[in-house]
Amino acid sequence: EILPKDAAIDLTQDVIDQLMQEPLPDVITVDLSVIKENMPQVAEAILGDMVSEMEECPEKSMADFDIEGGEMITCIPSDLDRADLLGGLAV
Repeated sequence: EILPKDAAIDLTQDVIDQLMQEPLPDVITVDLSVIKENMPQVAEAILGDMVSEMEECPEKSMADFDIEGGEMITCIPSDLDRADLLGGLAV
């Protein structure tokens, strides 16, 4: 959920109000500050869900993953626990 329901309703109503103006404005303004404010919490929740669903891979260590080359960690290696992984990915 990127946006609380009441904020989404307000944002939608603001856009509708602008579209109902006569003459129709050339520019529709959308205030995305509420979305921007919520992004860190949303990202943390999504990452938390991803990490909680990852399986452990005791045969691997962090050195086996080419993070700098863009490789994604797809399992929890033996030298890392879930809390460390989540802490490293948090925004």
